[in-house]
Amino acid sequence: MGKVHRADGLERWQGTDGEFIYDEAAGTVTIKTDKKIHAPYVETITVSPEDRKYLGFIPKGEVEEYIARRKKILARLPQPGAYDLCETTVAANYTGLAPAVDTLVHAPLRITEIPVAYCTTENGGVFAAPGVADLATCLRGPTDAGLGGGVFLVVRCDNAYSNHILTTKGQIANYDDTAAVIYRPYHLCGVETSSTILVAGLLGLDTGSDDYRPRFDLVKVAARDIKAGEVFGNDHSPQLTARIVPAVAVAPGAVACAHLLTGNKAAVDIPAGTTITYDMVEEPAGSVLWQLRRQQDAAFLAAS
Repeated sequence: MGKVHRADGLERWQGTDGEFIYDEAAGTVTIKTDKKIHAPYVETITVSPEDRKYLGFIPKGEVEEYIARRKKILARLPQPGAYDLCETTVAANYTGLAPAVDTLVHAPLRITEIPVAYCTTENGGVFAAPGVADLATCLRGPTDAGLGGGVFLVVRCDNAYSNHILTTKGQIANYDDTAAVIYRPYHLCGVETSSTILVAGLLGLDTGSDDYRPRFDLVKVAARDIKAGEVFGNDHSPQLTARIVPAVAVAPGAVACAHLLTGNKAAVDIPAGTTITYDMVEEPAGSVLWQLRRQQDAAFLAAS
């Protein structure tokens, strides 16, 4: 007989495009990526013998320490970019799940460690409460399967029996079997969009969300000094880093939505470390994108 179980307590979602390949014998970690590596980041690091234990499987009760040490050990490798945070912002807006912090936890994790780390602190993880959107960079051996930039959900059920079924039928669980990861380890590039259109057109089904709201914005921070008149780069530019913040309306002094910056000029000199605001960017004349953003603000947001 088939069984239907209600799952709640979702944590989301995505592996970064880059993956950390740990060669245990050589003591090295190399990033696998199709992105250009910019200084000060490097492609490969050597891990000291005393630090190598922190690249082993996370022991029960030591999630926070292991994540903190891994992030320090792997800090010279390229980290998640604005494009990664952009996709998480979109997911947060259509699911209602909230980023844990404005730059995310984005822990380096094995697939099998995701439910161990990305569950609530009550069950040994890092999140104070369920309902979180975040990233993970896949940490794996040279011959292990990866996430391929795919997506995942960490789920739990509302009773012990359902959790038992969830965690004993092939899903990867945490230590106390209170959460499991369900993941898709690939992007069907070139297929997903067309499939969505066909499902909508032929079946009349929505593959997105019926409650998409502008809850959060991706914003940019100057990674170096930016001179007045300099053109802002895109999500792949080393000129800027990204944060996720609660969405606010277009207004002088308000933090600027990232993609209203791209291709436009800085209105003033901007010191490194500064979060870009609307009065720091020259608004392009007759921009349809800026016009649409103001219409969105009028529908959903109060001016700051």
